[in-house]
Amino acid sequence: RRTTIAFVLAACALLTSVPSADAAPNRTPGLNEIFNGYVLGTFTDGRVASPQEIFTPLVSNDPFFREPRLRGDEAPGKIVKARRVAVQFTGFRPGNLDAYQLMYVTRGLNGEAEISTGILMVPVDGRSDATRPVIGYQFANDSVGAYCHPSTMWTGKDPMDGASWSALGPLAMMFGKGYAVMVSDVGNNADPRPHGVFAGKFGANALLDGLRAALAHRPAKLSARAPISMFGIAGGGVGAAFAAERAADYAPELNIKGTVLEGMAVDQRNFIRTSSGSIGSGFAFATLLGLEPRYPEMKIDEKLSPAGKALADVFRTQCQTPAYFATPFLPLQALFKNGQHP
Repeated sequence: RRTTIAFVLAACALLTSVPSADAAPNRTPGLNEIFNGYVLGTFTDGRVASPQEIFTPLVSNDPFFREPRLRGDEAPGKIVKARRVAVQFTGFRPGNLDAYQLMYVTRGLNGEAEISTGILMVPVDGRSDATRPVIGYQFANDSVGAYCHPSTMWTGKDPMDGASWSALGPLAMMFGKGYAVMVSDVGNNADPRPHGVFAGKFGANALLDGLRAALAHRPAKLSARAPISMFGIAGGGVGAAFAAERAADYAPELNIKGTVLEGMAVDQRNFIRTSSGSIGSGFAFATLLGLEPRYPEMKIDEKLSPAGKALADVFRTQCQTPAYFATPFLPLQALFKNGQHP
């Protein structure tokens, strides 16, 4: 199992960014940067989970995610619930890694108080936690369904999600440098309603308020003035980009030093147009379904054919893997009334 995890880390090592004109050229990190001393220690000091530890998260309806009623005047980033958790991935529990699930207040597109959850992971490497830089990491989390988000991915449920596998290389390098990492679920992980994972402006709020919550969580012992960078990939790159644009006004107290964006779908219309009929057509369809929760005026169901409505109802309850891979090369206009292109 450890050999398998090591192979996956190597396969996920490619980390790219959008360089500025005077930046050094992108390069593929070397294996020594992925399998750094810290990462090797997580293997040697970790353990395979027990059968009960593996089985329980796969079937549980976790009461932690039940939302309390908000008054509406709570400060963004206020922690509503918090608990220490064990990181578990493909049945393995790495050593030397503290983790906390946080439920915190964020803001919707109209300024209303809402709930989001997320997971904070802090390497145990002998460094003072008060000196750690912090990364706000927004995953390539394209799942519209519940229990499909980072709080789930890193505690043993949904072990096949592509977003978590793509994060292994970047996380290995971040932890190896001693960084704490906060990953937002962009909403409540267990909310049974469709998740607005593609709505970048809401993703920005959830990311910035997740960082606020991480710095305020006393057991983590992070500094309120910790240097912060934000990293986002794919749909998470859109959220991180909006966060970079909005941070000065929305969260001016955060000590943000830089942002790295990878594989962004900057123009949703163009992404849907070019992906329709490709191997990723399911993800393009999911993009629409992941925008609608934040933009209900889209009224997608009114425009769908019966087959399209049936597929949408399934996608709204599913994790991205394997659901969205089930419709490769499907022209999306086949799902809409009168063959209208989305």
